[in-house]
Amino acid sequence: MNPNEITREEVQQLLATYQRNARPISWEEDISRNTLDAKPFENRLSIQSQHEGFAFSSQFQQLEKLLGFEQLMDMVNRDPFPIPSPEDREGYSPDSDLNYWLSGLEDFLKVRKAADWFSLKPRTVFDFGCASGRIVRHFVAQTDIPAIWGSDINARHIRWLTEFLPDRVKPVFNHALPTLPIRDNSVDVIMAFSVFTHIDTFETCWLAELSRILHNDGMAYITVHDESTWELLRDQIDNPANRLMQSLLKIDPKIATTIHEPLADTRSVYRFASAGPYRAQVFHSRNYLHKVWGRYFRIEEIIPAYHNRQTVLVLRNR
Repeated sequence: MNPNEITREEVQQLLATYQRNARPISWEEDISRNTLDAKPFENRLSIQSQHEGFAFSSQFQQLEKLLGFEQLMDMVNRDPFPIPSPEDREGYSPDSDLNYWLSGLEDFLKVRKAADWFSLKPRTVFDFGCASGRIVRHFVAQTDIPAIWGSDINARHIRWLTEFLPDRVKPVFNHALPTLPIRDNSVDVIMAFSVFTHIDTFETCWLAELSRILHNDGMAYITVHDESTWELLRDQIDNPANRLMQSLLKIDPKIATTIHEPLADTRSVYRFASAGPYRAQVFHSRNYLHKVWGRYFRIEEIIPAYHNRQTVLVLRNR
């Protein structure tokens, strides 16, 4: 045998290495997720059908203090839609249907409160990265807003919205490249919960795209990881239940040391995967937000730890 010839076993090893490192066979999976998903949903009962355990939920008790028992139960009874299975919740409250529903209600109320600051009466809202409607469902159940857009890179989530929410909801299966099929200057309120915490590329293009569709008098409500998030993570190094901290430690074990230093005064990207559209944890310094995001939006409010450990930005078009 010629010593320069490659053996069959070597060819197989090279092929196996290539298949591990190559782009997905379906190119759509590199810029979106579950493009061919057809698996049936295994939903839970609607929250109005679940009354057991309400009084024992600390989250329920907190909202009861804010709204009063009667108003909170009215909101429960206005939502007839099923609850997605834990596998379809993007990690939100997998062990409690009630807390999943309440987490969406709490964020809905916060967005509505921010809109009231500017006397907005939205006719069109858009949830960018809406998953299976954790917040969208509350805009449907609790308001008469006629156009409720939701987009996500996970086709399964968009299929859920299409199958189980009414036609006021306009679900859009988007990809990771910055484009949205929504008219210029047409959306009164934009929401993005835990989206820019994962966008590692094309960030400024996405900011420009959201600015394009936002009405001149509208508002954007977007969450980010910033210095306050970084500081709150310092006592979470040994907490196996903190998914963000465990993700960062897996990406870079040195985080256990660097977390005690100030967050870098820029945009920091920690990639946990080399392929697919969902592959990074991203942090933004306040200076970076003012310097970069401030070119696309006027930053009205920065509210630390207002969405779990994430900071909320309340933005308006320049």
